[in-house]
Amino acid sequence: MRTGRNSATILRWAMPILLVAVVWLWYASSLRFGLIWDDPSWYQRGADQPLWRLFLPLEAFPFYRPLALLLGRALRDANGAIYAEAAHCIQVLTHTLAVLLAVPVLKRFGLGERPAFIGALLFAVHPFAYQAVAWEVPQQPAITALAMLSVLAAARFAARRRRVWLMASVAAYGAALLFQEGALGFILPILWVGVTEGEKARSLRTAAFPLFHALFAGVYLVLRSLTPRLEEITGTGLRIVTLAYLLQSLAYPVACALAVAQVAPGPVAQAGIYAGVWLLLAWVLRRAGQGRAAVWASLWIVAGLLPPWATLRWGYIGTAPRLAYPALVGMAALWAGALEAVATRTGHPAGRALSVITLAALLVLSAQQWRAMEALYHRSTAHLAEAVREMSARPGERLLFINFPDRLRLQTRLYPLGFWGLPLAPVVQRLSDYAQASTGQAAETMCLSLPHIGAAEREAWPYRVDMRGVPVGPEEFADAARLNDAVYLSRYLPDGVLRLAHVGGALKEVGGLSAAPVVFGEVLELESWCLARDAPASATLSLVWRPIGPMRHGDTVFVHLLSAQGQLLRTYDGDPLGGALPLVFWPSGVSLLDIRALDLAGLPAGSYLLTVGLYNRDDGLRYAVVLRDGSRVAGDEFILATFGPGEGPGAGHGLQKGQVPSTLRKYNKEKEYHDRMGFRRCDRERDSPPLLPHRPWGQAASSVGSRYHRQRPLLDAGRQGAGGRV
Repeated sequence: MRTGRNSATILRWAMPILLVAVVWLWYASSLRFGLIWDDPSWYQRGADQPLWRLFLPLEAFPFYRPLALLLGRALRDANGAIYAEAAHCIQVLTHTLAVLLAVPVLKRFGLGERPAFIGALLFAVHPFAYQAVAWEVPQQPAITALAMLSVLAAARFAARRRRVWLMASVAAYGAALLFQEGALGFILPILWVGVTEGEKARSLRTAAFPLFHALFAGVYLVLRSLTPRLEEITGTGLRIVTLAYLLQSLAYPVACALAVAQVAPGPVAQAGIYAGVWLLLAWVLRRAGQGRAAVWASLWIVAGLLPPWATLRWGYIGTAPRLAYPALVGMAALWAGALEAVATRTGHPAGRALSVITLAALLVLSAQQWRAMEALYHRSTAHLAEAVREMSARPGERLLFINFPDRLRLQTRLYPLGFWGLPLAPVVQRLSDYAQASTGQAAETMCLSLPHIGAAEREAWPYRVDMRGVPVGPEEFADAARLNDAVYLSRYLPDGVLRLAHVGGALKEVGGLSAAPVVFGEVLELESWCLARDAPASATLSLVWRPIGPMRHGDTVFVHLLSAQGQLLRTYDGDPLGGALPLVFWPSGVSLLDIRALDLAGLPAGSYLLTVGLYNRDDGLRYAVVLRDGSRVAGDEFILATFGPGEGPGAGHGLQKGQVPSTLRKYNKEKEYHDRMGFRRCDRERDSPPLLPHRPWGQAASSVGSRYHRQRPLLDAGRQGAGGRV
């Protein structure tokens, strides 16, 4: 007997520990997500108002949430920067509290110890809870925990009739309302406590205590009615498509199966299917003698879903699975109670096996969808964090971001209705606001989209993306690039990773050069360059160009990595600024910084040369390369750097006397001449964070001057490619 009692005690303590461990396993990574969505605007709500004013309706805020605004104010420092990690931690802690409170609440529903624990576990990992917990702004976990505290305190008051429990219940319910209007529906389970407990005690006084909660709710509704309305968010709800969307969270295995099978019946049919699952689970509980639990769980679901369904528009609610969070406790109770009834009430091994298999399937489904959403959030927020670091490091400058993601969606929908992804940085929020809200300082920003840049990569990408900014052509982009100090391009890598690449920008002044070091066909000057090692398998090449004459459509730059024997190993060809800027659109006399990431992975041991040139992609002809003294470079391919075995490319790396292989001697004379002429070069490692390599513009070829670029003599004007073939 004592052994059984000890086992029960151990289990009673192990259950909450396991629940806490599961919650933090699920959501610990969210502490790194930072600010997303419209967070900067949210934390500015009421920032300039005195504290007392927050408890009155605000003209600029379409909701009445004074406690949420107070919490937001507490999470900002004197400079306006937001403690994002602390906000995420609060969100996970609140969800942890709600999960732990779910156990006594489900017992209050009439479930036993084991189904209560299973229900709390299903609630902890429910797929519709992810947005509400991983994004630090939603108030659903807070109001759900407070509602459960209010119900438990109300039940304790009904049992013991001590005023302190009534006061605690009213205070918890009032706090939930002041956090978010979604708590309004929980007056229903509180009224149910009064009715059922009053009937047991045969006392009108016991049954009437929820009137205090109703009075609080009435005052709240009056204040809520004085707040402004936004047509795209609040208004008349009760649409069937909204109900079907919310009910997906109850019948999520069935809804997920419809999405996987790509079966999409209309909203009415879907609402009927999901409501049928609801009735089936409640019927199983009723047949097992758990009718009270079925009523309790259904009442909790109605309390959680009714406020958003009745007051929010479909265009807003369709992106917000978090709105179903308050009802998930009742849904978990239905599933847990039904599984327990099938396992124990049938008395057949097949029933127990079916129950175990169904529970395992629910947990596996939750884990799969958690993994998909966690990967999306992690990759997306890491990209936004890259942008925040750049904007914060360059206060007062003007930065241009190209193809930056607005929102990202999973390629395959998790459920038939709604948006399934992450609104990362919507266009209604300035990109610089994220840096200002994170660090207190930021650069000015501009966002444009160039759909033709990286289109193939985005098509093969694991996610669908909507990009920030107005779509523009290369000419409009060139005008915008001239007005900004730096240009950043979002690269969509095949493995689903996003990389922010600094690809250059306009240079207003470049001093210290008395003459052009290298001229390409009398139309383009290479003023300076820098080659810096980022990692053993990557390097960054920075080139400063200045057009000096009219250029043709199709004129572009090639960068080649050659072996010691002159074999072409890698090409990094393409227009400047990540391929976004055709040279024909860049004005003469304006210097242009062109930054290229060089992928050096997989190169065999040996000595290498890095060369650059100009050619026209339409006719394949190279422009002549002429040095300062008027001599022409052989092959029209200027040597930027050389490096030998074991060196790895770095700034200032070159051939040293006594270390030059015989196969490179033909290049040494040109190299020495370049050095003697004093061409400007960079001789230091980069201080900024390394840029990871991107996919090269081209692939390896057999030899220099092959099918890639055909050569021809200089024309009389000194320009190659200006007229007919020679």
